[in-house]
Amino acid sequence: MKLPKIMLGSNPFHAVSYRGSDERKEFRRRFADVDSVYRVMERSADLGVRGFHSYAKDTEIKAIVRLRERLGDSMTVVSILPDIYGAMSRQAGEGAQDKNLAKIKLLLKNMPSLISAGVTGNLVPMIDSILKTELNVIKVTSPNFIFLHGTLTDMACVTDQRSLLQLFKDKVLERGAVPGLTTHNLGMVCAKLKAMGLRFPVIEAPFNPRGFMMQPSVEKCLELRRELTDVCFIGKKVLAGGSVPPREGIAYAYRTAGVHCTVLGIGSVSEADETFSAGKEILGDEYTAQYDIEPF
Repeated sequence: MKLPKIMLGSNPFHAVSYRGSDERKEFRRRFADVDSVYRVMERSADLGVRGFHSYAKDTEIKAIVRLRERLGDSMTVVSILPDIYGAMSRQAGEGAQDKNLAKIKLLLKNMPSLISAGVTGNLVPMIDSILKTELNVIKVTSPNFIFLHGTLTDMACVTDQRSLLQLFKDKVLERGAVPGLTTHNLGMVCAKLKAMGLRFPVIEAPFNPRGFMMQPSVEKCLELRRELTDVCFIGKKVLAGGSVPPREGIAYAYRTAGVHCTVLGIGSVSEADETFSAGKEILGDEYTAQYDIEPF
């Protein structure tokens, strides 16, 4: 599978922001429909971007499908799973019904697996059910890569849930995609993977000049990047939650941290112009480079 050197993230599309509630509300308003998400994706494609991250969100999925009609096989889709609340809501049949009723129905439907997870610490039954739903939801996007959400990666590793990680890996491989992990604690996850005897070909983790979310330390994250030569590293949080200018963050990720790829969340068409223009300036001929990634 081809993994582009620079990719478009999707956090702004589902109202994730590290700059406060006002921006989260603005993102929620701005990206409430498919067309608004598609415009940012389309402009990024015009700027030469061929890698697109997406969650199992309806607006993102529809925008990805529309863009794939234009770009075809030149486009790489990276799905991040699972969106736990969204997936459980779908299983509960939320639709347009009253939200409070939907939440009650959700809890009742998933109570056995929630109790099991709480009592035994075994997340596998609940995640297995959610993954089945979400893998079917995203199949229309023909994802090339499927990554486990950082929250679940970290939780599975810190609680030694090897079976959960293996379950995820097996299900992704069954779908013909390459499995990967996202994490907010690279040091802990790499140590746990080694202890568990598990390998993933791609790991996505924070790399930025502020050290934002680089756990347990900047030095350790850079050390792991140098040592793990059989892993393709994707730098996320490259702009430290929007506190670092694009040129500075992108230069740090590639030149200092030496990541193979980056993923950048973009909140507007003008932001896409600024950010990916900086990427072109820094990467030069490497801007459109791609890595051949094979599952272990």
